[in-house]
Amino acid sequence: MTSTPILGRLSTALAVATLVSLVSGALIAGVGSPLGLSAAHSPWLRLHNLAAGAVIGLALITVAKLLQSDVRKWLKSAGLVFLALLAATALLGMLPRGAATGVAHAVSSHVLFALAVLLSLGTSPGWNRAAAPMIDRGWPSLRSLAWLTPVAVLVQIGLGAGFRYQALSSMPHAAWAFPAMLIILMLAAFTLSAASPDEHAELRKASIALMTLVCIQLILGVVAFLARMDPPLTFLPVDALAALRATHLGTGALVFGFTVALSAQILRCAVPVALSEPAQASEQWVGNGRRK
Repeated sequence: MTSTPILGRLSTALAVATLVSLVSGALIAGVGSPLGLSAAHSPWLRLHNLAAGAVIGLALITVAKLLQSDVRKWLKSAGLVFLALLAATALLGMLPRGAATGVAHAVSSHVLFALAVLLSLGTSPGWNRAAAPMIDRGWPSLRSLAWLTPVAVLVQIGLGAGFRYQALSSMPHAAWAFPAMLIILMLAAFTLSAASPDEHAELRKASIALMTLVCIQLILGVVAFLARMDPPLTFLPVDALAALRATHLGTGALVFGFTVALSAQILRCAVPVALSEPAQASEQWVGNGRRK
């Protein structure tokens, strides 16, 4: 089953609008946001509202196109889940902002972005080409890491949101950062070692991009942590601190989105060794025992 180019463009535009809405929201929300007190008069609030409106419009059009097309059922289901989660996220955004609603709104916004990335991947031309199988050797397996890693990143996002809204201290977020980073790097490194340079070039590029993003995010996280210490980095102006925290949050969203996209590609291509051995044997020997 195929998708039209317009679906790919719509899904990509939806992902971009969701990311803009998420980052601009980080500049005006959260107890620790330097611009939070002046949010009512901030241009970032107008940008956030415009981006949110664009997300709603693009989501309605994209899902309508998905339901009318002959794409696979999981893509249509992902589109419907996006709409339902978008409605819940919008409702959370209209409620009085407390710790619980703030954390829920932040986490659901990140999940929305990851879903938009998944829709963009599933409607891309590369996804509609036949996937070259990749033997899933070693332990832990690539397929198990593909299920585990997005969950680990989402937990880290939730802990960070809890810190921003003062529901938690900074320690859980800081402590979980290193296990989460290790799991992500394992996923990317194992994919690089298993992927063929010729047949899985896109997987290799995605793995390298994810590893790069994780390294950038680690640096941003350390600087953002220092900026929140008492006393903070006083040589930085308020706007620079706000931009730093928003960049940290936006890069975290990109890490989550890329992790979900890479995991989806792995689950599509990776074949367990137990299932691949009979196929390899049948390909290598034919007739009276001669190799093909």
